[in-house]
Amino acid sequence: MTKDDILATMRLDDVNIEFMKVDGTMRTMVATLNGDKIVSPPGDPSETKAGAVARKTNTESCSVWDVEGSAWKAFRWANLRSVNGTHLPNGLSE
Repeated sequence: MTKDDILATMRLDDVNIEFMKVDGTMRTMVATLNGDKIVSPPGDPSETKAGAVARKTNTESCSVWDVEGSAWKAFRWANLRSVNGTHLPNGLSE
């Protein structure tokens, strides 16, 4: 399983992920990148504003829509432990 596989799946449907948060606790989340399921609130940071400078893409983390929490969340690829029941004990790296 690669990052590209996971991203492709999230663009189509919801994905159950489990990851270790920065504080060491585990977090389970239903995540998606499917535009039909994302309900971005006004002023969402993902919106492009006129004159805004594009930020450098961080390849070490992934921003996703938390379906149950209705908010943007992020996780580090290296801290990802499970995707749809497939265990990734060492996370994913480049």
